[in-house]
Amino acid sequence: MAARVRIPLGVPRRKPVSCTSTPYDVGVSVSLVSSDLRAFDGDAGVAAIDAALVRAGTGGLAGIELSRGAFDEQLLVSMTAYSRVVDELRDVTDAVRPSLPRTDSDHASPATVAEAWVPVEFRGLIDVPELPGSFGPALQVASSYDVLRQHEAIATAIRFPLSSVPLPDPDGNALTGWRMSLTASADPDAPVWRRDPDIAFCVALFWSAAKYSTEHGTGIVYA
Repeated sequence: MAARVRIPLGVPRRKPVSCTSTPYDVGVSVSLVSSDLRAFDGDAGVAAIDAALVRAGTGGLAGIELSRGAFDEQLLVSMTAYSRVVDELRDVTDAVRPSLPRTDSDHASPATVAEAWVPVEFRGLIDVPELPGSFGPALQVASSYDVLRQHEAIATAIRFPLSSVPLPDPDGNALTGWRMSLTASADPDAPVWRRDPDIAFCVALFWSAAKYSTEHGTGIVYA
């Protein structure tokens, strides 16, 4: 599964640890479409990603499809509140994230900074030095399983029912339409996602994308 992200000029580069600042923020269009890891320099890019995964102690891309299915969504909301929730719940998500294999960077929210996700077990980010990154010298890859577990833990902590997330629509934008149906609650005792539906949307988007990737055995590409 591929994700295409168009970054407007002037968006700050990512920070290495905190996810409070993210390159994917207000005004950014994120399209998760069909996957094709060859988006990064064709077959040579796939080989470079595979080699980086193997160096990190994983099984690499064995058994992973380069292109499969379709998942089309748009992210047109601010991620500021979502990023704050992720930071506040770091201890909660750490408890469900794997500790090994060791990777190049243990980011608090790899979904917000990695340019590719793969359904391979590891934690954090893996650098692919052979491929240039959009926000740094090297492409960074995250694990779809890591993203999935993290967002399941977040959903539980904020009492957000993942069962309410619509299934992917072949025509796309199922989540966008669902987000537009949500209204903010003025009740100070309501769950945070009810008070700020943008949080619900971000959690639903990343969880749904990671779930699609792991269930279909395919990658996600932000390009």
